[in-house]
Amino acid sequence: MMTDTALHVASGKVKAGNVVFPAFLSFVYRLIGVGAVSILLVMITVPIAVQAAESCDTSRGQIGVRYEQQIHDLDAGTTTGHVMELWRDGDRVMHVYPDRGLAEQWEHPGKGALHLTVWFDEDLQGIEYMPEDIGSRSDPRRWAEKWQLVPDNMRQTLQLRTTSGTGCELTRKLVKDAPDRQVSLEWNVPLQLPTRYTVRTKGRVEIWEAREIVTDPQKVRQVFDRRTAYKTTDFIDIGDNESDPFLRKMINLGFVSHGASGFYDADGHALEGRGHPH
Repeated sequence: MMTDTALHVASGKVKAGNVVFPAFLSFVYRLIGVGAVSILLVMITVPIAVQAAESCDTSRGQIGVRYEQQIHDLDAGTTTGHVMELWRDGDRVMHVYPDRGLAEQWEHPGKGALHLTVWFDEDLQGIEYMPEDIGSRSDPRRWAEKWQLVPDNMRQTLQLRTTSGTGCELTRKLVKDAPDRQVSLEWNVPLQLPTRYTVRTKGRVEIWEAREIVTDPQKVRQVFDRRTAYKTTDFIDIGDNESDPFLRKMINLGFVSHGASGFYDADGHALEGRGHPH
């Protein structure tokens, strides 16, 4: 177990033992191009990677990562930033968006469909969704998207540039150079996590970078336990409880429609069929 051991992540250090986590799948799909992704699972392993992964005593199944996003608009000369956190606890994964005050918790019960609970931290409440409520987002084949953000088949669209580090710091740098964009992914092999992701397009540079990694199982469980103590409402029951102040607020903000006929983001856009997070 890495307690206070510093992990090398991208150009800096990742501090172990503090609480914080990620989410940029729509960004990855948009910039790599989902049409180019093979549906076949291609494994990219070499003996040194296997040996190094075996020597890493940190559990990839109980871990938290804090990502910072920066978008540089070169034409306007502006920079914007956001934070996302990823937490894993066995068959549960949570994506936390501190700026928005919410968290998505995904569960993968065996080979069945995925279950979703959206937690609203300010209200200390949550909404639970059954697979039929969220359509294709519940497809178990999308579990890797939730668990490691960059699925194996998407990484196969990139070329291996370098391999560095050993043990828990074993990292592969994967790249893709195209006329319209340049992609660079630094991938932690034993922990199965992106540590830095950069895409350069004309007039724009977007960077996602891991800033902190939590390896203490107790701290990871606390993140989940804190939210499972919230009051929850089944999505299907929202239509019968629109007088509830919290649910009325969610409807007004556009997270759910009247009568619970759809799942929407804060701008009133249907989430189904759109990359998430936004």
